[in-house]
Amino acid sequence: MSDARVLLGVLGVLLGLTALIALRRAALALLRFALRALAGGGALAALGTLSGPLGLNLGINWFNLALLGFLGAPGLGLLLLLNWLLA
Repeated sequence: MSDARVLLGVLGVLLGLTALIALRRAALALLRFALRALAGGGALAALGTLSGPLGLNLGINWFNLALLGFLGAPGLGLLLLLNWLLA
């Protein structure tokens, strides 16, 4: 390998680390949102299988996952309330 490629590789790694350090709050917020949305999707899936006799029809879609990712557990209550009011 030439010296120029090694230098570019080192600079790329340093630039990537600098970007991670500078954007760590945004990255952590995005990770938290994704984990909440994933947990909310699991809750919606469990609720969908258990709620047949109750008449709850909450589907797993992007809007519901985004709402659950943003609001967390209160978002599930909001979705249940909206389902009750609009159904």
